[in-house]
Amino acid sequence: MVNDESTFRNSVDRTTGGTVLQAGVVHGGIHVDKRGFRWWHAWAAVAAIGLVLGGAAFYGYWSRESDLTATAAYQPDVDLPAAVLGENLGPRDFPNDKSCRSVVQWAVARGGTYASGTVVRLNLHNQGGTAVVNRIVVRVTERLAPPTGTAFGCVTSGSPDRVVVDLDEDSPVVRHQTRDGSAGSPYAADTVQELAHDATKTIDITPITTKCLCRWQIDVEYTSRGKPGTKTVTGPDGDFATAATSGVAHSYASLGGTVWSGR
Repeated sequence: MVNDESTFRNSVDRTTGGTVLQAGVVHGGIHVDKRGFRWWHAWAAVAAIGLVLGGAAFYGYWSRESDLTATAAYQPDVDLPAAVLGENLGPRDFPNDKSCRSVVQWAVARGGTYASGTVVRLNLHNQGGTAVVNRIVVRVTERLAPPTGTAFGCVTSGSPDRVVVDLDEDSPVVRHQTRDGSAGSPYAADTVQELAHDATKTIDITPITTKCLCRWQIDVEYTSRGKPGTKTVTGPDGDFATAATSGVAHSYASLGGTVWSGR
């Protein structure tokens, strides 16, 4: 068998369009093109791959990360907390030597539910450019009959809450409460609710119901970086639960001290 080095090289160059590394039996060894391996081709390939991966990572960050964060929780220490406990309790069957807020917490810890009117505080924090809150709605995830048992509440002669949501509506919307106590326009419908960079907004939402024990979530609809978004908010332990007091057999109320009235 005859090995012609020049013939071998020319045939490979013509068929591969300038192949850099040529391997074959040439005098019993491996032949490498005298032009040398083109390292800049490899660096260009690495750079292209880096750009693709970096762009994908940036796009993923952009699409996943939200400038707006939101948390919410019941606030039994503000306004007028109340609870319903599914037990028929007489005046001596609960810690009536405690304050009304302590008794409300006692009832919830015993398996009760916060009652209609107990405030949920929603905290919004914007970490990016200006974010605009367009609307706040509530999704009821479960409707049960009002619980029976005993209701505990704190009463006062103070002014009513201004932001409420009626859980008995088919599509509950957080609304401003007018001075006469009726439901007003949806939150953010009349005025632009903006959050500048690193700004925080606190909204106290009063859920009300006369018909159900409702479990629910908050949906904050907003716009940031020109893109619409929805932030779903639940409590620390899951969906919020608010109970009507229309089904209870006993009801007790206190003005804040340890003097209780009711039956």
